[in-house]
Amino acid sequence: MIIAYYSKSKKKDKFKKMFDNLNISKDKGTTTPEKSFEHSKISKREVIQFKKENLTYEETQGKYHTIYIDYSENIKKFKEKGLNTYLLSIEKKIVNELKGISTEFKNIINEYSQIDSYFLNKYLKYLHIKTGEKFIFIIDEWDYMFNHNLFTVGERNDYLSYLKDLLKSKPYVAFAYMTGILPIGKGIPGTDLNFFSEFTMVKDKKYYRYFGFTEKEVKNLCKKNKVLKYKELEEWYDGYISNTGKKIFNSWSVISAFENNDIDNYWKETGSMNEIKNYLNFNIHGVKDDFLRLVTGDKIKIKLRGYSAENKQSKSEEEEKEEEEKNNNNNNKNGEEVMKNEMYSSMVVYGFLTYDSNANEIYIPNKELYENFIFVLEDTKDTQIYNNLKKISPDVLDATLNKNTNEICNLFKGIRMDDEVPNKFYYNHITLGFIVKYAYFDAKTKYNIEQEKTAGKRVVDFIFYPKNMFNGIVIILELKVGTSAKDAIKHIYERQYYNGLKEKGYGGKVLLVGINVTKKTKRYTCVIEEYDERKNNKRRNNNISSDNNTVVVKRRKRKQN
Repeated sequence: MIIAYYSKSKKKDKFKKMFDNLNISKDKGTTTPEKSFEHSKISKREVIQFKKENLTYEETQGKYHTIYIDYSENIKKFKEKGLNTYLLSIEKKIVNELKGISTEFKNIINEYSQIDSYFLNKYLKYLHIKTGEKFIFIIDEWDYMFNHNLFTVGERNDYLSYLKDLLKSKPYVAFAYMTGILPIGKGIPGTDLNFFSEFTMVKDKKYYRYFGFTEKEVKNLCKKNKVLKYKELEEWYDGYISNTGKKIFNSWSVISAFENNDIDNYWKETGSMNEIKNYLNFNIHGVKDDFLRLVTGDKIKIKLRGYSAENKQSKSEEEEKEEEEKNNNNNNKNGEEVMKNEMYSSMVVYGFLTYDSNANEIYIPNKELYENFIFVLEDTKDTQIYNNLKKISPDVLDATLNKNTNEICNLFKGIRMDDEVPNKFYYNHITLGFIVKYAYFDAKTKYNIEQEKTAGKRVVDFIFYPKNMFNGIVIILELKVGTSAKDAIKHIYERQYYNGLKEKGYGGKVLLVGINVTKKTKRYTCVIEEYDERKNNKRRNNNISSDNNTVVVKRRKRKQN
């Protein structure tokens, strides 16, 4: 769009007709652009920093020659040949395009090629001296070689120096607009790219609305489309937050959905989830548990320090591996925390997670990304137990609603947990909490599930609030380790976890669920009772009057007391 607006191309009259019908043509105070840089984790919509002057629409539209460079195009073919060969191929292409602009340009370039060596910046300088022309640079995927670890660290530093020599303080540059995912960073040795202004979706207050679709824009598109529903688009593609707290949608996915008149997962076309698998394979304290929490909808408290090309350049791949091994061997907690912070910062930059900078929390932004996280869960060996629990979760929920404790115990019996949850960790309350959360995974479609929130007089492990508040069944679930399920039910009554449900608008039944597991034998106990708050009494289901519905996970037969 920037090229179409500013370009002096042969199609400029056609482009002018298009822009004449847009709001920009009505702006009599259009300002002149100055060098700027924009990066976004979910989109590359054009945002320009302008220097205040009295230039009008007529004075800017179609008045510049533009130079477009995509630093991801064919770059992998030059991995073995080296960076200099790659940059030279780009320069040759641009020079040939410049020759095609006019006979005057062609003659000037041919004349200069007889005088000096072949460098793009010198050709452009000579063209500017001879013609007075200035050029607008549109650079896409500036950080591609960093994201894909192409070339050596030294070559990538040379690339940054190359950008500086091409663009900084050059009279032939009207302005340069660069898109990418990574900020440049300010601490890379031997480089000085502080002449760029950086705008990010997370931090920018002025241009945040251009880093994706805003809520208002999506609603307007829905009115025009009349097929796709806003609520569905919000569920699938919303979840990003600007620095001002405004909701931002993934623009690529929104565009794809409207083009196809179909709400689907379009993330696979914009980025790979292989990075997530790699993160899980890192031996960093707590990453696996954090991942399992994120997939169940939890938010993780962490204050991120940021992530940029500087992080990529600060150490080579070999140094990263050595540092990782050192941290693992020495159990260096501080080193692990630094690595974890960098990992989560990169996941936010790449759009896998949302970061609420006000609350210092990270979480999965929407259903589209959530599906991709589930794919990773299903494809990661170390999390197979949770994937298996997720598969039986519809049956576990049905058995709970039907107060069928025998079925619940049998379902747990069918999951082999010995290899992935060692005995010494099995009775850990957090581990058991993960097991229960994934066993009730399917309940997320019908319930808003809160864990360890204040309820009644004390703290409860899980409360399942039905989305159908009028007659949906509330589930209060208390976990116990090494005692009994009856004790869990007793604690629910003692602590009155059910207090306040009626005032909140929940008019249906309330099920009290107690689950216990023994420390040594992994024997489950499950008790379910129905509580009637209106009559202030309880009714036991006939088949749960005792604590006999138990299962030893390792044994084939159910043990009766």
